[in-house]
Amino acid sequence: MTENNTKADWQKQASKDLAEGRSHLALARYAEKLAVLTNTSKEEAIDHLAASCVMDVAEHGSQKSRLALAPKHKDVHALNQALRS
Repeated sequence: MTENNTKADWQKQASKDLAEGRSHLALARYAEKLAVLTNTSKEEAIDHLAASCVMDVAEHGSQKSRLALAPKHKDVHALNQALRS
């Protein structure tokens, strides 16, 4: 049995950039594809990300991997709380 990997080349490179500590390049790749959103406040960003994740799970199922980045532990906690609610 083979696994069908549908990740685009730019996504693979962005993942490699993140893994190798080049987050600025990874974010630039996502921005080029309009896959980076900006918000006016941290709370708005967390709410938007949680809602987006819930919609993605509903559309594609829970087995699909997802990545969310947060700069501080307390932001990770807030994001996890929003995802669980």
